[in-house]
Amino acid sequence: MLNLAIIGPMGIIGLLLTYFSLLVLSLFLVLKNEKSLFLFAWIILIIFFPFLGSLLYVAKHLINRKIPHNLA
Repeated sequence: MLNLAIIGPMGIIGLLLTYFSLLVLSLFLVLKNEKSLFLFAWIILIIFFPFLGSLLYVAKHLINRKIPHNLA
């Protein structure tokens, strides 16, 4: 049995803030960067699998991010 009492109220608040921040960030990035069918697919994935979908999209965004030519 999972005992959440070992985390404590501040830990739970921290986890919830992290979760909602990740969710909002991923939805913002999807709406900003994706087009039509991919936009719909990512939003459905994020809504039905919020934590996993958000992590996957943020990871995809960070991996595919373009590096400016003056830094590369």
